[in-house]
Amino acid sequence: GNLEIFADSDFTTTWDGLVMDTGVDVFVQSNSTLVSSGQKLQVTDCVSSPGEIVDLSSPSGAPIWPMIEAGCVLDETVLILPRGPQEQVRFLFESFRFQGEISGAEINLQCRYKVCEAAECPSLVNCASGSRKRKRRAAAPSRFHISPISSL
Repeated sequence: GNLEIFADSDFTTTWDGLVMDTGVDVFVQSNSTLVSSGQKLQVTDCVSSPGEIVDLSSPSGAPIWPMIEAGCVLDETVLILPRGPQEQVRFLFESFRFQGEISGAEINLQCRYKVCEAAECPSLVNCASGSRKRKRRAAAPSRFHISPISSL
């Protein structure tokens, strides 16, 4: 699957290295050429980290923030959006900076997907609790930069 980041709800302005303020909606879209007729792509996991991400973990030991895990939305700023015109998976989250990272530091995002029969594709469940948001976010306003990675 491919993971695209957009700066607008119309999914027309691609992220493309844009650095923006924290607390702004970031729009994510995913699709795959491996999905055949009668099937849908579904996101199962998404994590973010200020370090390299390999298979949803950080080999360098950098902090990992699970946004979606095993079909369960853990980050309270994640909002699952209606699918795109070609059945793309779409969601948004609020831009942020990891505590201790410099303003404008790059944040990596990796998502894992599964292909399922359209009639049997489960919806994501909201499992977020309000106490999780403050732990990863820096208090001061800062800049946000993202680098998307994707895997099926």
